[in-house]
Amino acid sequence: MDSKRKPPQGWSSLADWLKTLVLVAVLVFTFRTFVAEAYVIKGQSMQPTFQEADRLLISKVSSLDTVEAGDIVVFERDRKRLIKRVIAVGGDWVEIKEGRVYVNDEPRLEPYALRDTYTARRMRVPSGHLFVLGDHRKSSSDSRSWGFVREDALLGKAMFRFYPISDWTLY
Repeated sequence: MDSKRKPPQGWSSLADWLKTLVLVAVLVFTFRTFVAEAYVIKGQSMQPTFQEADRLLISKVSSLDTVEAGDIVVFERDRKRLIKRVIAVGGDWVEIKEGRVYVNDEPRLEPYALRDTYTARRMRVPSGHLFVLGDHRKSSSDSRSWGFVREDALLGKAMFRFYPISDWTLY
């Protein structure tokens, strides 16, 4: 008799499947945690750029070191994930006059924005912070109401809209 027993029929393929599933789970977890993840648009604050239920891929890698005005970012605030457009970065001066945004005393061209008549005093963005606004200004809770966003609260930058398929867009 052979002292080495063979595993039951099919056992080898089950073990192979389990190894594969574990490897896939580790790769997905690593990719989602450190590289990129999907984000679903909720609400109207980023219209007309994004519509309710649009799906984006947000980049979590080194691109966060180079956030600049015009970037669309996802961040955490009060345990919620929000998406807004960066208007100004640390050191910039921001002022809003009758819905028109000025950064460092220059008017921003914002063809993407649905403006309102809001006015805000001139303020300086502290180092390590961002001033963010939704593109649909009347329907957006943003830096006008709750202040600056800490850069370390950023979760990612919009990289690619993948749904709906008819609106694929790189950012």
